[in-house]
Amino acid sequence: MRLVFESLPILAAMFAIVFAGRRALITKDTPTRITSILGIICAAIMIAAQTSWAWTLSKDGLLGTDFANMLWTVFNLLVMLTIIYAALKAAK
Repeated sequence: MRLVFESLPILAAMFAIVFAGRRALITKDTPTRITSILGIICAAIMIAAQTSWAWTLSKDGLLGTDFANMLWTVFNLLVMLTIIYAALKAAK
């Protein structure tokens, strides 16, 4: 059951990459394209961090823990920057 639970964010991120990628390709609006590309980057980092973290938990070891923590930090920073960017663009 935990494997299914841990896989849900990965599945959602895969869909996010597909949908954001389509939006980035078809839009002519630069802010929308930038936001979509940032979303793709965030989703890719989240997949790497989530799979590394889940693998570490499944092996009951510490291998990869520091790497996963670093990826989560980068992911969190990019998500916050994306939200700030979207809010600033919406305010104009």
